[in-house]
Amino acid sequence: TGVTGYRGSYLTAHNNGDYGIYGFDSFDGQFDHVFASGNRDSCIYIGQCYPCNAVVTDSISVENGLAFSGTNAGGDLYLINSVWEDNMGGLAPNSLDSELYPPHREVYIGGNLVINNNNADAPTKGFARLAWGEGIVLAGGEGDVVEKNLVVNHDRIGIVTNVLPDKNIWWASDNTVRDNTIAGTGIADLGLVGPLSKGNCFEGNLMAGWTVPPFVSLYHTCGGINMPFQFDLGTLFFLMGAQADANAHVPPGSDYRTWPPPGDQINMPDAQTATAMPAYQVFEKPNLDEIKTPELPAGIEIRSKELVVSGVPVTEPTVWTFVLTLWGYFLPLALVGAWIGLAIWDMVRREDEMSKGAVIGWFAAILLIPILGVILYYIFGKSTIPAWLRGLVVGGGAAAYLIVLVAMLLVSGAV
Repeated sequence: TGVTGYRGSYLTAHNNGDYGIYGFDSFDGQFDHVFASGNRDSCIYIGQCYPCNAVVTDSISVENGLAFSGTNAGGDLYLINSVWEDNMGGLAPNSLDSELYPPHREVYIGGNLVINNNNADAPTKGFARLAWGEGIVLAGGEGDVVEKNLVVNHDRIGIVTNVLPDKNIWWASDNTVRDNTIAGTGIADLGLVGPLSKGNCFEGNLMAGWTVPPFVSLYHTCGGINMPFQFDLGTLFFLMGAQADANAHVPPGSDYRTWPPPGDQINMPDAQTATAMPAYQVFEKPNLDEIKTPELPAGIEIRSKELVVSGVPVTEPTVWTFVLTLWGYFLPLALVGAWIGLAIWDMVRREDEMSKGAVIGWFAAILLIPILGVILYYIFGKSTIPAWLRGLVVGGGAAAYLIVLVAMLLVSGAV
């Protein structure tokens, strides 16, 4: 903590109440050949540094709350050539108001094997539950690069970029996800969560094709079309449901003090005769051209995809992910559908008094301009429906939806 120049090699850390290996407010360092398991928060934590000038490489994280956690860390921070397996959640660099230098930014994640991070029984606390079943989570980050990783067999999402609300809302922006191989994910291989997406791009990823929202690699490319909006709030409400689950201690996890310790690990070669080196000017930027996508270990089978509807698991949804997504995402669709149906019925009823051009124009506006088109018709279309009834249908329906939604978010603890 609070140092410039650090190094940790051939370290084993297990059964700790928070982190296995911890680097906080420190710069110019490296962790390599680390093995960590049974730690309640994460295997390795690097936080509150910019630029960190740090490398994590050739390490193994198994059966922790998170594979990696790093709050407000970035700037030449490299997480490379390591194995992150069977944790509750995967790698989760994140942005919070509780530490200096928010948001986290410019983290490089490459050449890693990220596999089966769905362990509901792993020792856990806090944020790990929110990342349950996800391989790589870019939570409120800017300018991160995720490439050449093999991300396999996750219950929820393989690689996800999402907004992270705290005292401030930390938007994920200008992140690049490219040339990864993703398979065996339950909900989607790639995810982009939140109503806005500034500069996040997806390119060259080898996957089954499942993304939330759909076609994310088509509308958020790195060298072509990159839409600022996602037009799909389903994933945002799913995230809120996951936050509510985490507040309710779902999944429960286990007591880190009774978690089985690991066996013996490989020792440092020639440790007794190696020359001691001071941790001075440790950082050396990796050659990113040498980083390769790992191969799938022998004996690992790729799982089939979960049956989902708009990102919600059908076979085993949790209570809050199901309820919040159902109300928050699907109900507005039904509400707008009712507005459209009523408007079209009104035009049919008025066919004798409306010109053909007016009918075609309003019909096109209602169907082609989401939400706003039908509201404009009710205001300017000279509808014969009484004004008070139009106001009740549109304003009353929207108000009822928002009141119940806010109440659910407060009751669930999602906000």
